[in-house]
Amino acid sequence: MESQECVLEAVEELLVKPYVVDVDDVTEDSNRLDLLRRIKDALPKFKATLFVIPALCSLRFLREMREYDWLDLYPHGWRHTEGECAEWTEQDVDQYMDIYLAMGFLGAGFKAAGWRLSADGYRALLGYGWWLADHTDHNAKRPKGLRTYLVDDPGRKFHFHVQNNVFHNGLEESLERILALDKDRDFAFCRDEVRPWKP
Repeated sequence: MESQECVLEAVEELLVKPYVVDVDDVTEDSNRLDLLRRIKDALPKFKATLFVIPALCSLRFLREMREYDWLDLYPHGWRHTEGECAEWTEQDVDQYMDIYLAMGFLGAGFKAAGWRLSADGYRALLGYGWWLADHTDHNAKRPKGLRTYLVDDPGRKFHFHVQNNVFHNGLEESLERILALDKDRDFAFCRDEVRPWKP
């Protein structure tokens, strides 16, 4: 009987936890704000964390996007070239941190392009106190204590791309699935789900 109660409590807790949505590869020319607004109209509690490619965004665009209190913006690499963050040294991270701060990224969050970050990058983010949106495939190489967001709760945490792609998780191709979410359930930003990594 006690185990049934534990299962029921776990199910009830899951039912009240908010949805978390993140969207990768947002740029000034490819942002699908039209779809994001459509989702917000259908799901009034909708919030999304946008991982933007800073080199492809103007300061004006970033300021305009920050006006939407239901969108939270963070850098996603620099140019989002293949493996760019996988080669970063701590000095590279220092340089990009200065650029990110100058561009108004004050929220202390980051996602590497293609989920691939160098060991120096992990250490530098830990030193800066920034949180990292990371893939569960990297659990073994992530330093203890690094504040981390993981897409590790299917049915509650959702990872999309602004464009349709080979992963079949583009906003447009996932729209029906998104609009089917419970409109009465709360949404949270990735930053609300960040936890210190414990291997």
